[in-house]
Amino acid sequence: MQKTTPNSPKFPEVSSSNFSDVLTYYCESLLGIENEEEVLWDLAKNCISKLGFVDCVVYLLDDKRNVMIQKAAYGPKNPKNLEIFQPVERPLGFGIVGHVAQSGNAALIHDTSLDERYQPDDEFRFSEVCVPIIIDSRGMGIIDCEHPRKYFFSEHHLNMLLTM
Repeated sequence: MQKTTPNSPKFPEVSSSNFSDVLTYYCESLLGIENEEEVLWDLAKNCISKLGFVDCVVYLLDDKRNVMIQKAAYGPKNPKNLEIFQPVERPLGFGIVGHVAQSGNAALIHDTSLDERYQPDDEFRFSEVCVPIIIDSRGMGIIDCEHPRKYFFSEHHLNMLLTM
């Protein structure tokens, strides 16, 4: 995982109280949700937007084909309703998403231009945080967030996503 250096630019952090509000909202919102698709869209559209991120895609694993499939999005990949603009699939081990899915280890990339695994989707972005969705010790999906500014995501952002 790429780490922040002492001279890295600093960006505003999401406050602990704001994150607590988002986490509380997410837990309460799950009570009325009846299917997987609704959970994923609620996570992408409501929770991620409340964290102030500009782009997020939630992938689910297709075990039969060993690929990650885009299932929900917030930002440019979601132009309206519950639609994904030009959805893509990422094979396990391919790109940062596929690597995180295969390894089960989260990734925090401060400058994607320096990471040969980076595969742009709808547009190139410099900062990425990617965490596995693990249920009952099994990797089920990925939460992948990107930002156009280098060093946007921090360890704090990574920990928030891992908690969610």
